[in-house]
Amino acid sequence: MGILMASLWLFPLAVIMVGAGRVLAGIPLLSREEARYFFGAQGRKRSAVWKTIQFTALAALFFVAGLIEGLVLLNFSSLWMVIVPLLTGLCATLAVLVWLR
Repeated sequence: MGILMASLWLFPLAVIMVGAGRVLAGIPLLSREEARYFFGAQGRKRSAVWKTIQFTALAALFFVAGLIEGLVLLNFSSLWMVIVPLLTGLCATLAVLVWLR
């Protein structure tokens, strides 16, 4: 469990360190190839303020749902402690994919 928690924190920190190193060195954060990989041939799209607010609200909603799950699932068997977070994560992923589409 400790390795999983460490990897959940270390991966975003590594991405931030690489990005900060590139920006401080005067290199663009994303090269043309990386931008084409992430955004496709269309290039970058401008993000609207409304979409940013929606994404923030969705992230807060899933955070609160995770906190409630953590408190409620302590009273159930370990099978439920595995199944419910997996289903919640899957639903969150599908909701974000549908929303971004």
